[in-house]
Amino acid sequence: MYVEEARKLIVRPGSYDVIVAGGGVAGIAAAVSAARAGSKVLLVERMYAVGGLATLGLITIFLPLCDGNGHQLCYGLAEELLRLSISHGWERDYPATWMEESEHGEERF
Repeated sequence: MYVEEARKLIVRPGSYDVIVAGGGVAGIAAAVSAARAGSKVLLVERMYAVGGLATLGLITIFLPLCDGNGHQLCYGLAEELLRLSISHGWERDYPATWMEESEHGEERF
């Protein structure tokens, strides 16, 4: 068993429009969305890394939440993260229906 020595927590006082508790995928999405909307944001995470199950849980696939037939149901920040993952080569093993063109002639992801 490993027990970590106590650390001194550095507190930076400030004024924030939005404080997000939890740096998992949902917390990060909330913080990024609020910041993009112009809010001053503080993201607080109790673990040593952000990302929740997507990083610490080693779950690396960003699901586009399709209906199982390749029809996209999720957009916004989730889609943006998925596209970034694919463009950087991190996600290669998606079902073929996710990678085909949409009914509008665009690549789905």
